[in-house]
Amino acid sequence: MNKMVDRIKNFTSTLAQHAMNGNKYVEDHIYQHRLDICNGCEDREGEYCKWCGCHLPSKCWWEVAKCDKDKW
Repeated sequence: MNKMVDRIKNFTSTLAQHAMNGNKYVEDHIYQHRLDICNGCEDREGEYCKWCGCHLPSKCWWEVAKCDKDKW
């Protein structure tokens, strides 16, 4: 399947999980820890993850989100 389609599906799924969780966010220090890990990752491309397709500054805030590569 097309990698872009897979990324869109993954981001949409994560966004839906976030909404079903009541749009809960993590505390500032957890967000920063997650984002620091993403900033150092070889799969980061601008503000997006090449692996999952998610917008990292958004995904790192979402309580239910997880790194698809199990880095956080």
